[in-house]
Amino acid sequence: MVLSVSSLLLGILLPVLVHGIPNGGPGGTDGPDPTPAALKMSGWVSLINCVPTRASDVYVTIKGQRTYCTGAITQRNGIVTLSWSKTFPQGTTGPFIATPGIASGVCPNGTWTPTSVSRTTLPASGISFSYVLGLKIPLFLIASQLNTFMNSVKLVVNNWDAAQAPSGRVVQGSYLQIGTDPKISLPAIPKVVVDIDPCGVCPDLGDGWFYIRDFQKNGNAVTATSTGLSVKVTFESNAVEIVGYHNSLGDSLMPDFNVDNAAITVDAAPVFTNGGLTLSFSGVKLSASITSTGGCNPFGVFDICAAVLGTDNKIKKAVEGAISSALQAPGTAAAIQKAVGDLVATQLRNFGINGTVKGAAVFNGNLVLLIAAPPALCTGIRCSVLGGLDGRLNTGINLSG
Repeated sequence: MVLSVSSLLLGILLPVLVHGIPNGGPGGTDGPDPTPAALKMSGWVSLINCVPTRASDVYVTIKGQRTYCTGAITQRNGIVTLSWSKTFPQGTTGPFIATPGIASGVCPNGTWTPTSVSRTTLPASGISFSYVLGLKIPLFLIASQLNTFMNSVKLVVNNWDAAQAPSGRVVQGSYLQIGTDPKISLPAIPKVVVDIDPCGVCPDLGDGWFYIRDFQKNGNAVTATSTGLSVKVTFESNAVEIVGYHNSLGDSLMPDFNVDNAAITVDAAPVFTNGGLTLSFSGVKLSASITSTGGCNPFGVFDICAAVLGTDNKIKKAVEGAISSALQAPGTAAAIQKAVGDLVATQLRNFGINGTVKGAAVFNGNLVLLIAAPPALCTGIRCSVLGGLDGRLNTGINLSG
């Protein structure tokens, strides 16, 4: 008996058309159900001013089952961050209530926020808890006092000297002065060097040297953020701030620059280091209008010199680098540490608290201080500001130091 090709194909395809592709193929009905999503609950724990011996000292309890945290015990700016995760068998029903905890005797007297988190269904991720050990001072109080303190700070940025500049030498003319204290000399600032080369095949026209002349602070503003402080310093613009020289022709044919509406902004985070409180600075930025003098911009529309020399961005970078170096200089760092320590000590005394600061962290808009001190009474506004309970601060102060 001879089968035609069409009969053979029909015999193969007919069962598929009737029953679908077996083993769960496209359009089939015989395959297994899709794998359901895992019933998983996970997140992390932030420990403020608390350094446990093991990650497993910290845990989260869900449905009577304790799951221990994992991760490296590494403290960064007073905070240790650990992770946790718990998976339940399929069919487990909610609610799933996660409650954080810490081993007995480990960082006593701290407080959890939140005290528990509930989910009706899983999966659920990104659930965070914080364990705060210490006294919370709102950063806006520190910002206000620091702003008042900075009104007495004089900052001058300068690397120009009329006698030295033609030879390319800079001077160490920058300094910081707090009130009537002696001036603190800041590191010498390199001059800005610009290669004057209009095109790739053009002859080399030499270099332009640019110096910063008496760039003086004339105002400041300190504001609180969720992660620290934002410090803004403004500078006067009464004269030429950037002086230009040619490496061969001296002051001839080289423009100077005005720096108007100049403001330096910098992020400042309170940190505990070398046994005391200080500020860690980052993100120094200069905003300013930098325009050349003389015949570079005759109609006030296009600055030819800035375009050819590319000095605008280079000058900004030089000033940013100068301010950053000034903030990191040893003398400046020591002065800042003393000033911040005095400010915080004054704030604590204002709240009737005496003790030694043993650690610090910034968390949720607060400066959290680990203090070795006896229990302190808390009344009236002090309680509402500092978060005391039952008229005392004993839940917010480490008593073991």
